[in-house]
Amino acid sequence: MLANVYKKAYSPGNVSVYARAGRKPKWRANIKEGTTTDVLDDCGLTVMVNGKPKTRTTWRAISRTLDAPCAKSGSGYSGKRAATAELAEWRAQLEAEAEEEYQKAMAEPEIPEVPEFKYVDTSISDFLDTYFVEKELDGLEPSTLVYDRKHAKCIKAFFGDTPIGKLDADGVNGFNRWMVSRELSPVTRSKRLKMLRRAWRAHKKEIGTDDPFDGFKFPASENISPNPLDERSLDDLLLYLEDAEPSQFNTAVELALRTGARRGEVCALKWKDVDLTTGKIHIRAAVAYGKNGCEYYLKAPKSKNGVINNRKVPGNEGMVKILTRRYDEMAREIKAKVGDLSDSELNGIMRELFVCGDTSGDFLNPEHLTKWWKGFSIRYKGTQERQPVFHDLRHTYATMAIASGIDPVTVAKILGHTDPRITMRTYADALGEVTQAAQDTMDDVFKPKSSSRPWRASTLPS
Repeated sequence: MLANVYKKAYSPGNVSVYARAGRKPKWRANIKEGTTTDVLDDCGLTVMVNGKPKTRTTWRAISRTLDAPCAKSGSGYSGKRAATAELAEWRAQLEAEAEEEYQKAMAEPEIPEVPEFKYVDTSISDFLDTYFVEKELDGLEPSTLVYDRKHAKCIKAFFGDTPIGKLDADGVNGFNRWMVSRELSPVTRSKRLKMLRRAWRAHKKEIGTDDPFDGFKFPASENISPNPLDERSLDDLLLYLEDAEPSQFNTAVELALRTGARRGEVCALKWKDVDLTTGKIHIRAAVAYGKNGCEYYLKAPKSKNGVINNRKVPGNEGMVKILTRRYDEMAREIKAKVGDLSDSELNGIMRELFVCGDTSGDFLNPEHLTKWWKGFSIRYKGTQERQPVFHDLRHTYATMAIASGIDPVTVAKILGHTDPRITMRTYADALGEVTQAAQDTMDDVFKPKSSSRPWRASTLPS
């Protein structure tokens, strides 16, 4: 049997007398030919017919298709022995060629030699791209990678094709000076340098060179003070919200102002995480940037060292009023679309909707909220004489809470700070006011309650 790499295989065949009228008879070959359109298996000639393997063969006298002298038209042998010998020789040659082709096909493919990959020779640009792929596979949040990739663009622009193994202290200092010449802030420069250091140290063993960041002094981060709304602006905002419609944007502002929730947390809040009776909310999701920095997705709240900041914020009478107004507004929209619903049916629909979203089920896009607030808050000012950004509503809540006498540990828990020291460091000014007020109270504590003096001043020790 021929090797199965052929689509046609021939039986040994036989020879027979072939005679034409008026001419001397000659011996020629009759060869059995099996034909298939599929690759043959080890058992023979096989085709799939109606899903089942079958062997198809035909008998015919080969005339022009085979290079066998005893099978060609017009050729032949006067003796049977000579014709049979010729057929056997042709057959042996054909099988030998098929076997050779089969062995080539079944031989181990030759694997080209790939040069050994070495981090030390990789350009800094390619090294950072590899680092980001590794971090993505490790499960790093896409929202975090968005900012790292932005920093990487600046790093790539400076270092270009410089191998990571050539990065040294002079290169790090040169990069810092280059960023200074471009008037980048110390905070930005520090973030980019630290991102490059994280990537380098993640593969310091593979790179095998001295740490270029040993002894490097990172740019001092500017302590930008929080910019909570000043007294006049806060009063004006509260008066506006008191009479405003319970729209997506107005509700988002009230939630941020009264709970200290972050922008993404406000946008991700669902009705199933809200207690309309007490006003308590459960923050267990946030809306964040996607991989390309444009699309948004739901993720767990901001975390640190793998600890997810799943938290519950206590409610109050004001929160109940805000949430109830928004709930009733969305319920009216749903009934207008769907028609009359029972309370249980309405509740089932509302549970999966976002508090600041729409009735179609979409959440409020954080970027749209930021743009709306930027235009709306143009008449307001913060304590640092800057126009407040949306995040300053969180600062306003924290500052007012501490100034009202709530202890920093409780405020930190509500804000979702993993460490109360963050709260104390961030809102030091408000804490100073509270400390001064407490000290003024102690001044009254240490005032004498009586004016009588049962002893003489001369009896006191000098």
